[in-house]
Amino acid sequence: MPRRIREDQGLAYGCRGYLDQRWSEVVGRFEKEGSEGPEDPLDEGHELIRLIRASLRSQTLSYHYVLPTQLLAKSVDSELDVHSIQAGYGGAGSFDARTIAHDVIVPFDRASSRIEHRKAWADLLKQA
Repeated sequence: MPRRIREDQGLAYGCRGYLDQRWSEVVGRFEKEGSEGPEDPLDEGHELIRLIRASLRSQTLSYHYVLPTQLLAKSVDSELDVHSIQAGYGGAGSFDARTIAHDVIVPFDRASSRIEHRKAWADLLKQA
């Protein structure tokens, strides 16, 4: 098995563990604090909220996964270069974002309730 593939699989494994841990914490906060969930540090009119919502609601399905994939990968390995999203690039910090999206984010998305996780994604992402 080529070295780069092993590294990407290791990153995917780390991302999966990190996401599972963080998700448990977020769900716990929602259960503890009631149906409204944790307090949002960004006010409702903040431009970042609009941009995140636009990304997650895009008609282009791949946009649903771009932001979560990048934030998750960077949270697990701060040395990653989010501009080098293909392992074949070969530069320092390059990684295969598609591996993280397909092996971690997409299965997580399928397993999670769309309504439940849209509220919690914002909390998860701002902690990354």
